[in-house]
Amino acid sequence: MSKIKENIGEVLFERYLAHWGYGDYEHHSEWLNPPKKPDYLIRTKFGEVVVEVKSFDTWGLLEKLKDEPFAMESLEETLDPIREAIKEATKQLKGIEGRPLVIGLASPDNRVPVSPYYLISAMYGELELPVSLDQARSEQWRTGRNGRLYIPDGRGVERGFHPYVSAIAVIREEPPYLPPAAAVSDSEVATETQALNSAVTLEVFETISDRCVPLPRTLFAHEGDRRWGALGHGLYGRLDAERY
Repeated sequence: MSKIKENIGEVLFERYLAHWGYGDYEHHSEWLNPPKKPDYLIRTKFGEVVVEVKSFDTWGLLEKLKDEPFAMESLEETLDPIREAIKEATKQLKGIEGRPLVIGLASPDNRVPVSPYYLISAMYGELELPVSLDQARSEQWRTGRNGRLYIPDGRGVERGFHPYVSAIAVIREEPPYLPPAAAVSDSEVATETQALNSAVTLEVFETISDRCVPLPRTLFAHEGDRRWGALGHGLYGRLDAERY
């Protein structure tokens, strides 16, 4: 498998870091959580942040489907790859203390949908999550089935897993990367060319855990970025600029 197939999420994330001046970081830091090596330890004036990046590798799927449309049989099946990526990322983050822990997800060809609806549903439950995608308003939020991440509800009942995770950050490239039909070697050149004409943004989804180290809202909050989080008891939605 080519380097691009394996690391496209990291390539995009490092472009983001370079563009916004996050130059002080370690890649695969060995001392944070031995014998595991989280992808990034980033040092900022607001403290250190640890980020584990996962990319959805759908190249094999593309080869099989050719020009066939891509469809899932159910919402649960659609969300499974997202939940599995979250689960795998937490293995590198578990045991790290005193720092915000962030999972970065990249779906370069958008074959695995990571829109707010799907991402929040994967985090906190499918179908029973009436979240408004209109940034100006947020509706009542409630957990559904098969939510992946930890949350305490109003009655003090704890659900889900991985309470140490601070946020999920979707890594987006605008315009999105579309792999060419040519050979992999040609796609490497195409990727480098596109990097000159595209921007990378982060869409951050804060967790609702009372056990994590919160991710400062001054981090990963640049032009083009978006942030979602708790708006009050039972409410989750888009955070307006004045809330930062």
